Amino acid sequence: MSGQPDYYAVLGLKPEATAEEIKKRYRELARRYHPDVNPSPEAAQKIKAVNEAYHILGDPDRRALYDAERFLSRKPAVSPATSSSVSRTPPPRNTPPQPRPAPGKMEFNGFGRTPPSSSARARRPSPAQERSSGTAAGKSAQARTRVEQLLKEAQLAFVNRQYRQAEELCRQVLSLDARCARAHEILGDVYTKRGHTEKANTEYSYAVQLDPHNVNVQNKLEHLNQNRKKRSPRVTYTSKRSSWTRLTEGPERELFLGALATVLFLAWLGVFVLLKQYPGAPIGILPVPDLSLNLFVALGMNGLFSGMLLALYGGMRPFSEELMTTETQEGRTPVALGMLLTAFALLWFYASLLVYFGIAFARNRFSPSVLRVYGVTLLQIVLVVLLYHPAGADAAGVQVAALAGNVLFPAMLLGWALGDAVRLGER
Repeated sequence: MSGQPDYYAVLGLKPEATAEEIKKRYRELARRYHPDVNPSPEAAQKIKAVNEAYHILGDPDRRALYDAERFLSRKPAVSPATSSSVSRTPPPRNTPPQPRPAPGKMEFNGFGRTPPSSSARARRPSPAQERSSGTAAGKSAQARTRVEQLLKEAQLAFVNRQYRQAEELCRQVLSLDARCARAHEILGDVYTKRGHTEKANTEYSYAVQLDPHNVNVQNKLEHLNQNRKKRSPRVTYTSKRSSWTRLTEGPERELFLGALATVLFLAWLGVFVLLKQYPGAPIGILPVPDLSLNLFVALGMNGLFSGMLLALYGGMRPFSEELMTTETQEGRTPVALGMLLTAFALLWFYASLLVYFGIAFARNRFSPSVLRVYGVTLLQIVLVVLLYHPAGADAAGVQVAALAGNVLFPAMLLGWALGDAVRLGER
């Protein structure tokens, strides 16, 4: 952008000027420097510059690309390792002069002839430089890890429709790495959901400038501008995407998730209605003589449906992070928490609940997502107790309260995992 003029300065505006302010200012300058009004040679040059500035700033797409180039030219990437203070620190004043290398046989090192002793010294860094380089590399690795973690949290917040939190997390990422294309893309997604088209256009343009090969951002930018007035032809980027990808990742995502959640809720409600009308005949097998096969099928289906609903609209964290990882702050565990809780739930649901509380107390960390699953399971047990009354089964309520969670809880965990596959996709 070094060869481009500052179009905001040409119009005498701030970079935060609105589209209406730009148009108004252009009209004022056009009247002032029009050849019919001001025939001076300076006015002819001025009106030419004003027209060029308005050609760029008066079009939202051209202005967004110009702002992106302007932003990037003012914030060049600087590697932490190359900005070490050691290389800029002057040597101490009392440092004795280094002896000159003794004359002797010269060697060829691929770049020229140098004495062997000076070549060895040049290749070997000082201990202070080694320590500084190691410290800088460690800080750079920590910064990258922090950026990746913040990006993951921002993406999850956006998926859970927590747009303010997603925006704040992206701002933190950009404070650490101003050239992070993914952060600009998520900000563009947030502004699109809020209806701030110009801001979304700017953020997508930043992302395109920083990552020109990201076809997904190009598609978002094209879709954002498809309803605007026709403009001059420009290069477009297309990619082959399956129908499933368009539904789960594209602009139709919210409509698809809303329709899916409606279908799941109606199916969940319909299963309880059918269970009320057709409780089925008790199987007569200990320890559940008053429970029927219809009941177990209904519990499994509704556990699956409710688990998916929680994943889609319950503000849940990813199932794989909460229950399937073996890495914890205390070290590595021999088995994932989800497998352990499922095994105990199949034996007895309340034993699984006690095991989870014991582990959570020991780790001093309770997962709100797991607690939601347990809470919804208990609520559904109460609902089944109220609805399920087969003929000739006097103790059906007690048996349902005792053992219904054995089916509901594992089915809800499965539904949570399936719901994550839909809402998170490839994230």
